[in-house]
Amino acid sequence: MLSADRNKTAQLLEDALAEARRIGTSDPDRARSLVAVATIMAELDRVRTWEIISEAIKAANSSEGFTGEDGAITARLQTRQMVEVTSVQAEDFDLLGAFRWLARDDLLRSIEQAKSFTAETPRAVATLAVARAILEKPLADRVTPGQ
Repeated sequence: MLSADRNKTAQLLEDALAEARRIGTSDPDRARSLVAVATIMAELDRVRTWEIISEAIKAANSSEGFTGEDGAITARLQTRQMVEVTSVQAEDFDLLGAFRWLARDDLLRSIEQAKSFTAETPRAVATLAVARAILEKPLADRVTPGQ
């Protein structure tokens, strides 16, 4: 996906970042959106990823409702005859993927970032994601059944 048109992808991520910044500072969706941008940005620009994750942590610390593990996308369709609400999990909005990447990129820095959450739940989620990244074997080292 990202290799097809790197410049266009970078511009779309910058647009998404601008939209995330428009969300109110105390809204947990601001932190979720910034985490999603950082997670996808990791494949494109590692320096920007660290900058955005720092911003996401500040947003999370400003929001009482951010847990780091409840990312979802909810859509509502309303007509005169009906109301339809659909919600799906959105893992890119959670801390797990972002902090697994951060831990693989720079372990000590990711641990420090995880400690900077003021609320217990996101701090625990980030710390567990770092621990999981440490314990997971790289794909190249895994043995598949039958080998």
